[in-house]
Amino acid sequence: AAAVHINYKLNSIGISTADPKKMKRSRQYVDKHQQKVVQDYTKEVLTLCVDPDGNEKHSPRFNELLWLEHKRWMMFMIADGYRLAAEKDHEKYSFRMVNGSFNKAFKCTDKNVKTHHCLVPSDVNGIRLPADHREWDKYETVEEIEQSDYDALDRASLTVHKIARDRTNNKYTIGKIRSIVDYELGEIVDRLGGDTESSELTDPNVHTLKIEYEHFKEWIGNVLIHKNPNGLNGKMKKLQECFSLCGENIQEIVTVLRNELAVFVEYQNYTDYKAPDRTIIENLLWVKFDNDVTLLKMPSPSVKSNVLSALIIEPRKLVFLGSEQPLYVDEFFEKHGDNTKVCFEKCGMHSVSEVLSVLTDMVKAEPYEKYVIDVTDGHPFFVLAACQMAEKYPHVGVIYCDPCAIDCCGAVTITNIMNYPYAPVHRLKTSISASEVFELYGGKERSDEDSYMFGLDAYMKKLWAFYQKYRDEWEMISTFFSSFARGTSEFHLSNFPTAHINTGTYKQQIATDIFEKTGMPGIMMQLQKAGIIRNFRITKTQAFSILFFEYPIIHQGKYSDILPVKFNALLSNLGNIPLKCSIISKHNDTFDIDITSDIKVFRHFDFDKFQNFDSNKEFEFAHMEDPLRYLENEELISFLEFKQPSKQNCTVSFTYTNSAIRDCLVTAGNIIEAYVWYEAAKSGFFDSVKTNYAFSWSNSCVTNELDVVLTKGLSTLVCSCKTAKMTKEHLYEVAELARRFSVNTKPVIIYSSDKSVENGKISANTDVLKERA
Repeated sequence: AAAVHINYKLNSIGISTADPKKMKRSRQYVDKHQQKVVQDYTKEVLTLCVDPDGNEKHSPRFNELLWLEHKRWMMFMIADGYRLAAEKDHEKYSFRMVNGSFNKAFKCTDKNVKTHHCLVPSDVNGIRLPADHREWDKYETVEEIEQSDYDALDRASLTVHKIARDRTNNKYTIGKIRSIVDYELGEIVDRLGGDTESSELTDPNVHTLKIEYEHFKEWIGNVLIHKNPNGLNGKMKKLQECFSLCGENIQEIVTVLRNELAVFVEYQNYTDYKAPDRTIIENLLWVKFDNDVTLLKMPSPSVKSNVLSALIIEPRKLVFLGSEQPLYVDEFFEKHGDNTKVCFEKCGMHSVSEVLSVLTDMVKAEPYEKYVIDVTDGHPFFVLAACQMAEKYPHVGVIYCDPCAIDCCGAVTITNIMNYPYAPVHRLKTSISASEVFELYGGKERSDEDSYMFGLDAYMKKLWAFYQKYRDEWEMISTFFSSFARGTSEFHLSNFPTAHINTGTYKQQIATDIFEKTGMPGIMMQLQKAGIIRNFRITKTQAFSILFFEYPIIHQGKYSDILPVKFNALLSNLGNIPLKCSIISKHNDTFDIDITSDIKVFRHFDFDKFQNFDSNKEFEFAHMEDPLRYLENEELISFLEFKQPSKQNCTVSFTYTNSAIRDCLVTAGNIIEAYVWYEAAKSGFFDSVKTNYAFSWSNSCVTNELDVVLTKGLSTLVCSCKTAKMTKEHLYEVAELARRFSVNTKPVIIYSSDKSVENGKISANTDVLKERA
């Protein structure tokens, strides 16, 4: 419907689209007319204008077409029977289940109730909602949104986002997802596992499933604390395949889970409902005139040059002509989601005639194919041969793509050299992720095991204020946390035997919701599978539950109280923090058991000072009391006890508010990395934000890790975050990384220190280092 309406739109802003074919004119006239339409459209619509403040923005013509496209869409939907739901029904229809699936936003496709929230007018001011997510997230009520100065369509975008945010924070939404993953899927995994060792030996698929299931649980946990659910479909598919290989069909569970996660996807998308209209306007003539093409080019030492023109044109086939095929490009386009097929044709560059011969053979083999030759970074003989081909064959175009010409909107354009007048209408709006950039060089992203920052969202401002307050003492503080405050277990038993010669019965009343939230049912099953306890069961009442199990009594009852005493202490301290269980089997038929969240700290010191062995500096424990009190007052830690009865006798104990805060504090540089990640993510400007980004190399055990990687369009920022003093070596390091991975990659270095080190001397003057940078 949008394509049929193209001519109406163009005519409405004064661009003539009368079809020359119906005028019975020559092909030459048709081409000339189409070129004029392209030129007029580029000038009137795609050319950015400058506002009174000097900012580039879309032209009034562009915004006029945007407004017209929205009106066209509304008429189309109304003709199909859709209506705008009453305001009181917005909440009712938001993410409503229809035929077992969630609708997107308020669109309801029930044949009896066809509603859509976007059936409201927009004004002619174009795209107005800012990329800064803080603007989106500042509205607490629908009434506040309605009182803003945005038009009705923008307000609809904000309302959907608010409803999605409310749903992601709803304890029932979170509880249902956890129940599906932990219990419905978990029960199947447990059943398939049976006797863990024997089942995994006889069926390696079970072993693979258990690993994938644990990874999936971890990923879901991050999504629930508002990590972006990137790769949702891929993870669902992989999990489903693993279950299928074990003979289990989980299609119904996956469907329900995908529906429940739809609201998290919507929340993280920050969907501007004018964006689809914008995409249509930017690509009108591309849709109208351009057909699938075969793109020919030389392999280039620049990885960016190898992929850029193909990303813009999206050819049916990309053929590299040269002596060696570029590595990893075919995998790149497959992962990126393009339908481009990558091929290679051997072609020497010893003379123009040699290149011309190869090009001629290709064109003659498929005379009706539309060819475009990209001469960017091409050998002079290749460039000359391409132009000679275009002179002889009008259906062969020649283009150039400037990898550095990126406009303020992140778009890259291509330049027509010969026979390809549609070059200006191609507007690249794609973006490539950090993993795609590094995979073009043979790097492979490691699984995101260290995702602690996603649990810092509510605490980052307080942590950064703590760092700013104690920046001068940060070496002391980070040394203390890394050396003495990494956390201890809540439950630990060493050399515990499993011989059930005599057994005792454990019975305890528990709060059902807290017991389940902490993952204790799964931990109890682990203990039972290992043979440490028997006959585990829970009897539920309306108010609480009663926990039963049998445990071994050994040495004529001498140690009979160890396990129940430990369990009483554990259950009385359960909070909302998920626990994990580690069971280590020993050769003497005993076990070491740890049930832990790793967020409790208890240390006793018989000395009054501690040392940073890298710098050989010593610090007094007494100086740590003030920073710890500050953390307690800010509710970043709790239950703090700091006792120093004598100078050489000190006891410190506390509990971290969550494990993310612990992980942030125990490594010196994490605090600034976390703050950079937090500000970048909140800005909403970047397409992807990666922190602690780790990758390995093909056919190599070498791994690298980058502090923060940000991408916007085709630009990548490699950020090095330093709490240390400025040195020139830091500059060389980050500059080399950016140069090595040069898909429009730019180096960024972020210091929290205001001092530099030059020739081994500390200086408050950083001008020399800045000039070097």
